Amino acid sequence: MEIQEKMISGYCRAQNRANTVCCEYEERPEGLVLTFADCNFRRCVHFQTCLLMKEAREGTLEEE
Repeated sequence: MEIQEKMISGYCRAQNRANTVCCEYEERPEGLVLTFADCNFRRCVHFQTCLLMKEAREGTLEEE
């Protein structure tokens, strides 16, 4: 399986500033899966409303 990297820039509500997040995606037969983001978004209090992660997760499958 191949890994893809993508840099996403935007406003981070948790840090109250602009931020650039490095995301890694794993290519699977059924599609891309977001496997890593260097902002630890899964533990962030703004996870559900984060515009950075909305863009990062767009068009991907949810990790199991």
